[in-house]
Amino acid sequence: DRGQAGNLIDNYAHIEASYGASLSSSYLTTPRLALPTGGVLLFYVHMFGSNMGTLSVEACSLGTCNSVYFRSGQQHISNLAPWTRVVMALPAGTDFVRFVGTKGSSYRSDMALDSIFIGDTLPPTAAPTAAPTAVPLSNFTCDFNSPGDGTVVNTVPTTLGTRYWCGMEHSGLWKVDTGGSTPSFSTGPSSGQTGSSSDNYAHIEASTSSSNSGPSYLTTPRLGLPYGGFVEFYFHAYGSSIGTFSVHVCSVGVCNTTFTRIGQQHSS
Repeated sequence: DRGQAGNLIDNYAHIEASYGASLSSSYLTTPRLALPTGGVLLFYVHMFGSNMGTLSVEACSLGTCNSVYFRSGQQHISNLAPWTRVVMALPAGTDFVRFVGTKGSSYRSDMALDSIFIGDTLPPTAAPTAAPTAVPLSNFTCDFNSPGDGTVVNTVPTTLGTRYWCGMEHSGLWKVDTGGSTPSFSTGPSSGQTGSSSDNYAHIEASTSSSNSGPSYLTTPRLGLPYGGFVEFYFHAYGSSIGTFSVHVCSVGVCNTTFTRIGQQHSS
Protein backbone atom coordinates (compact mmCIF):
# COMPACT_ATOMS: atom_id res chain seq x y z
CA ASP A 1 0.00 0.00 0.00
CA ARG A 2 2.96 2.27 0.66
CA GLY A 3 6.75 2.20 1.01
CA GLN A 4 8.43 0.98 4.18
CA ALA A 5 8.68 4.54 5.52
CA GLY A 6 4.91 4.33 5.93
CA ASN A 7 3.78 7.29 3.85
CA LEU A 8 2.00 7.46 0.52
CA ILE A 9 4.78 9.34 -1.32
CA ASP A 10 7.55 6.85 -0.49
CA ASN A 11 8.52 5.06 -3.71
CA TYR A 12 9.44 1.38 -3.84
CA ALA A 13 10.19 -1.27 -6.46
CA HIS A 14 7.72 -4.10 -7.05
CA ILE A 15 6.78 -6.92 -9.38
CA GLU A 16 3.50 -6.00 -11.12
CA ALA A 17 2.03 -9.50 -11.41
CA SER A 18 -0.93 -8.33 -13.51
CA TYR A 19 1.45 -8.76 -16.44
CA GLY A 20 3.60 -11.64 -17.63
CA ALA A 21 3.20 -15.39 -17.56
CA SER A 22 2.96 -17.47 -14.41
CA LEU A 23 6.38 -18.58 -13.08
CA SER A 24 8.16 -15.90 -15.12
CA SER A 25 11.17 -14.33 -13.39
CA SER A 26 12.14 -10.66 -13.16
CA TYR A 27 15.60 -9.42 -12.21
CA LEU A 28 16.76 -6.36 -10.28
CA THR A 29 20.55 -6.09 -10.31
CA THR A 30 22.85 -3.68 -8.45
CA PRO A 31 25.74 -1.85 -10.08
CA ARG A 32 29.18 -3.48 -9.83
CA LEU A 33 30.43 -3.65 -6.23
CA ALA A 34 33.88 -3.71 -4.61
CA LEU A 35 33.71 -5.97 -1.55
CA PRO A 36 37.04 -7.86 -1.46
CA THR A 37 36.53 -8.89 2.18
CA GLY A 38 32.77 -9.21 2.08
CA GLY A 39 30.07 -6.88 3.30
CA VAL A 40 26.52 -6.55 4.52
CA LEU A 41 23.17 -6.27 2.72
CA LEU A 42 20.11 -4.60 4.21
CA PHE A 43 16.73 -4.30 2.55
CA TYR A 44 13.00 -4.30 3.26
CA VAL A 45 10.62 -6.75 1.60
CA HIS A 46 6.84 -7.08 1.35
CA MET A 47 5.06 -10.16 -0.04
CA PHE A 48 1.28 -9.98 0.30
CA GLY A 49 -0.92 -11.96 -2.11
CA SER A 50 -2.64 -15.32 -1.99
CA ASN A 51 -0.80 -16.54 -5.11
CA MET A 52 2.62 -15.15 -4.18
CA GLY A 53 5.60 -16.63 -5.98
CA THR A 54 9.21 -16.65 -4.80
CA LEU A 55 11.93 -14.12 -4.05
CA SER A 56 15.59 -15.07 -4.19
CA VAL A 57 18.52 -12.78 -3.42
CA GLU A 58 21.77 -13.82 -5.08
CA ALA A 59 25.36 -12.80 -4.40
CA CYS A 60 27.33 -12.98 -7.64
CA SER A 61 31.06 -13.25 -8.20
CA LEU A 62 33.08 -14.06 -11.35
CA GLY A 63 29.90 -14.89 -13.24
CA THR A 64 28.51 -17.31 -10.63
CA CYS A 65 25.47 -16.40 -8.53
CA ASN A 66 24.52 -18.14 -5.27
CA SER A 67 21.29 -17.63 -3.36
CA VAL A 68 21.77 -16.05 0.08
CA TYR A 69 18.08 -15.42 0.83
CA PHE A 70 14.93 -17.20 -0.34
CA ARG A 71 11.22 -16.84 0.45
CA SER A 72 8.27 -18.65 -1.14
CA GLY A 73 4.57 -17.78 -0.89
CA GLN A 74 2.73 -15.07 1.00
CA GLN A 75 4.74 -13.60 3.89
CA HIS A 76 2.43 -10.75 5.01
CA ILE A 77 -1.24 -10.88 5.99
CA SER A 78 -2.37 -7.60 4.38
CA ASN A 79 -1.18 -4.71 2.26
CA LEU A 80 -0.94 -2.64 5.45
CA ALA A 81 1.26 -5.17 7.29
CA PRO A 82 4.69 -3.77 8.27
CA TRP A 83 7.54 -4.45 5.88
CA THR A 84 10.11 -7.09 6.87
CA ARG A 85 13.65 -5.83 7.49
CA VAL A 86 16.35 -8.22 6.26
CA VAL A 87 20.05 -8.01 7.15
CA MET A 88 22.63 -10.53 5.93
CA ALA A 89 26.32 -10.97 5.27
CA LEU A 90 27.70 -10.96 1.72
CA PRO A 91 30.66 -13.21 0.91
CA ALA A 92 34.08 -11.83 0.06
CA GLY A 93 34.51 -10.89 -3.58
CA THR A 94 30.82 -10.20 -4.27
CA ASP A 95 30.69 -8.31 -7.58
CA PHE A 96 26.97 -7.55 -7.59
CA VAL A 97 23.69 -8.56 -5.93
CA ARG A 98 20.71 -9.76 -7.93
CA PHE A 99 17.10 -9.87 -6.70
CA VAL A 100 15.07 -12.50 -8.57
CA GLY A 101 11.30 -12.36 -8.25
CA THR A 102 9.29 -15.22 -9.75
CA LYS A 103 5.60 -14.62 -10.34
CA GLY A 104 3.08 -17.02 -8.81
CA SER A 105 -0.01 -18.45 -10.47
CA SER A 106 -2.04 -15.20 -10.76
CA TYR A 107 -1.97 -11.41 -10.42
CA ARG A 108 -2.08 -11.78 -6.61
CA SER A 109 1.70 -12.02 -6.60
CA ASP A 110 2.97 -8.44 -6.26
CA MET A 111 6.20 -8.50 -4.23
CA ALA A 112 8.06 -5.32 -3.28
CA LEU A 113 11.51 -4.10 -2.22
CA ASP A 114 12.56 -0.86 -0.54
CA SER A 115 15.51 0.87 1.15
CA ILE A 116 18.32 -1.37 -0.15
CA PHE A 117 21.75 -0.78 1.43
CA ILE A 118 25.07 -2.53 0.69
CA GLY A 119 28.32 -1.68 2.42
CA ASP A 120 31.25 -2.88 4.49
CA THR A 121 29.23 -2.39 7.69
CA LEU A 122 25.68 -1.39 8.56
CA PRO A 123 24.93 2.35 8.51
CA PRO A 124 24.52 3.98 11.93
CA THR A 125 20.98 3.91 13.25
CA ALA A 126 19.59 7.39 13.66
CA ALA A 127 17.78 8.26 16.85
CA PRO A 128 14.03 7.92 16.33
CA THR A 129 12.27 11.15 15.51
CA ALA A 130 8.84 11.74 16.94
CA ALA A 131 6.23 11.87 14.21
CA PRO A 132 4.61 15.30 13.85
CA THR A 133 1.17 15.50 15.35
CA ALA A 134 -1.48 16.32 12.77
CA VAL A 135 -3.61 19.34 13.62
CA PRO A 136 -7.25 18.18 13.75
CA LEU A 137 -9.49 19.84 11.18
CA SER A 138 -12.79 21.39 12.24
CA ASN A 139 -13.87 21.55 8.58
CA PHE A 140 -12.84 19.32 5.70
CA THR A 141 -13.85 19.50 2.04
CA CYS A 142 -12.64 17.61 -1.01
CA ASP A 143 -13.84 17.77 -4.61
CA PHE A 144 -10.77 15.90 -5.98
CA ASN A 145 -10.06 18.88 -8.25
CA SER A 146 -7.80 20.79 -5.83
CA PRO A 147 -5.73 20.06 -2.73
CA GLY A 148 -8.66 20.82 -0.38
CA ASP A 149 -8.30 21.45 3.33
CA GLY A 150 -6.06 18.51 4.25
CA THR A 151 -2.34 17.92 3.93
CA VAL A 152 -1.63 17.29 0.25
CA VAL A 153 -0.49 13.71 -0.35
CA ASN A 154 -0.09 13.94 -4.12
CA THR A 155 -0.72 17.03 -6.26
CA VAL A 156 0.63 15.88 -9.61
CA PRO A 157 -2.33 16.23 -12.00
CA THR A 158 -1.10 13.99 -14.79
CA THR A 159 -2.64 10.53 -15.01
CA LEU A 160 -5.52 8.45 -13.69
CA GLY A 161 -5.19 7.75 -10.01
CA THR A 162 -2.58 10.42 -9.24
CA ARG A 163 -4.66 13.58 -8.92
CA TYR A 164 -5.74 15.40 -5.80
CA TRP A 165 -6.61 13.27 -2.74
CA CYS A 166 -6.95 16.27 -0.36
CA GLY A 167 -4.82 14.57 2.25
CA MET A 168 -7.00 11.47 2.44
CA GLU A 169 -5.35 8.06 2.78
CA HIS A 170 -6.51 5.53 0.20
CA SER A 171 -5.96 1.80 -0.23
CA GLY A 172 -7.16 -1.00 -2.46
CA LEU A 173 -9.00 -0.08 -5.66
CA TRP A 174 -9.69 3.64 -5.12
CA LYS A 175 -8.73 5.90 -8.02
CA VAL A 176 -9.30 9.56 -8.85
CA ASP A 177 -10.84 9.82 -12.30
CA THR A 178 -9.80 12.73 -14.51
CA GLY A 179 -13.41 13.51 -15.41
CA GLY A 180 -15.88 11.77 -17.72
CA SER A 181 -16.74 8.09 -17.47
CA THR A 182 -14.74 5.46 -15.61
CA PRO A 183 -12.57 3.15 -17.76
CA SER A 184 -15.04 0.25 -17.36
CA PHE A 185 -18.09 -0.49 -19.53
CA SER A 186 -21.70 -0.36 -18.20
CA THR A 187 -20.76 0.83 -14.73
CA GLY A 188 -19.85 4.05 -12.96
CA PRO A 189 -20.99 7.64 -13.59
CA SER A 190 -20.54 9.54 -16.83
CA SER A 191 -19.04 12.56 -15.04
CA GLY A 192 -18.52 14.14 -11.63
CA GLN A 193 -21.60 15.36 -9.77
CA THR A 194 -21.42 18.84 -11.34
CA GLY A 195 -22.08 17.26 -14.75
CA SER A 196 -18.85 18.57 -16.24
CA SER A 197 -16.59 16.15 -18.12
CA SER A 198 -13.61 17.80 -16.42
CA ASP A 199 -14.96 17.35 -12.87
CA ASN A 200 -12.77 14.82 -11.04
CA TYR A 201 -14.20 12.24 -8.64
CA ALA A 202 -12.98 9.25 -6.64
CA HIS A 203 -14.19 5.78 -7.59
CA ILE A 204 -13.54 2.07 -7.09
CA GLU A 205 -12.03 0.71 -10.33
CA ALA A 206 -13.45 -2.82 -10.05
CA SER A 207 -11.83 -4.07 -13.28
CA THR A 208 -8.49 -3.98 -11.45
CA SER A 209 -9.39 -7.22 -9.66
CA SER A 210 -11.28 -10.18 -11.14
CA SER A 211 -12.60 -11.25 -7.73
CA ASN A 212 -13.14 -9.88 -4.26
CA SER A 213 -9.80 -8.81 -2.80
CA GLY A 214 -11.21 -7.23 0.34
CA PRO A 215 -12.49 -3.74 1.16
CA SER A 216 -10.92 -0.58 -0.22
CA TYR A 217 -10.64 2.35 2.19
CA LEU A 218 -10.75 6.13 1.71
CA THR A 219 -10.02 7.92 4.99
CA THR A 220 -10.16 11.62 5.85
CA PRO A 221 -7.41 13.40 7.75
CA ARG A 222 -7.82 13.62 11.52
CA LEU A 223 -10.82 15.78 12.49
CA GLY A 224 -11.53 17.92 15.53
CA LEU A 225 -15.27 17.68 16.25
CA PRO A 226 -15.67 17.65 20.04
CA TYR A 227 -19.37 18.54 19.76
CA GLY A 228 -20.16 16.43 16.71
CA GLY A 229 -20.85 17.57 13.17
CA PHE A 230 -22.27 16.40 9.87
CA VAL A 231 -20.99 14.91 6.64
CA GLU A 232 -22.31 15.63 3.15
CA PHE A 233 -21.23 13.78 0.03
CA TYR A 234 -22.47 12.77 -3.42
CA PHE A 235 -22.67 9.09 -4.23
CA HIS A 236 -23.17 7.03 -7.41
CA ALA A 237 -23.50 3.24 -7.64
CA TYR A 238 -24.37 2.01 -11.13
CA GLY A 239 -23.43 -1.51 -12.22
CA SER A 240 -25.23 -4.85 -12.23
CA SER A 241 -22.66 -6.40 -9.89
CA ILE A 242 -22.23 -3.53 -7.43
CA GLY A 243 -21.05 -4.61 -3.97
CA THR A 244 -21.51 -2.63 -0.76
CA PHE A 245 -20.64 0.90 0.28
CA SER A 246 -20.36 1.97 3.91
CA VAL A 247 -19.45 5.17 5.73
CA HIS A 248 -17.77 4.76 9.12
CA VAL A 249 -17.43 7.33 11.87
CA CYS A 250 -14.37 6.57 13.99
CA SER A 251 -13.37 7.69 17.46
CA VAL A 252 -10.63 6.41 19.79
CA GLY A 253 -9.88 3.53 17.44
CA VAL A 254 -13.49 2.29 17.16
CA CYS A 255 -15.44 2.71 13.90
CA ASN A 256 -19.24 2.52 13.61
CA THR A 257 -21.24 2.34 10.38
CA THR A 258 -23.54 5.30 9.81
CA PHE A 259 -24.49 4.71 6.15
CA THR A 260 -24.65 1.53 4.04
CA ARG A 261 -25.93 0.70 0.57
CA ILE A 262 -25.86 -2.73 -1.07
CA GLY A 263 -26.13 -3.39 -4.79
CA GLN A 264 -26.93 -1.10 -7.71
CA GLN A 265 -28.52 2.21 -6.67
CA HIS A 266 -28.70 3.97 -10.05
CA SER A 267 -30.14 2.85 -13.37
CA SER A 268 -27.46 4.37 -15.60
